[in-house]
Amino acid sequence: MRRSRIKQKNIMTTQELQEDITNLTEKWRQLVAKDHCKDRDFHFYINTVWSYGQKQKYRVEHYGYIFRDIEEEFDTYNEAAQFLLNKIKEMIKVVEKDLETMDENG
Repeated sequence: MRRSRIKQKNIMTTQELQEDITNLTEKWRQLVAKDHCKDRDFHFYINTVWSYGQKQKYRVEHYGYIFRDIEEEFDTYNEAAQFLLNKIKEMIKVVEKDLETMDENG
């Protein structure tokens, strides 16, 4: 049976997710470092949690000043990575809008 090279919409490999997250965290750093430089705003985590003999969970964590604590838990690494990717995109949009508003208001 021949495999299709066409991916289903929004299905990314772990490597693709990690590359996109890396690129977005750099964009985030560049945006935030212009006006704000607190180290904790630049760290994002996906931790593996084993508890009570149950199957592992993957916890997304971010403890920044700009966006307060983010703690979300997922059944798979890729679900956690997709959530983190989307969260960083959302954070970037908010900061870009804020910077745009500041520029317009002088």
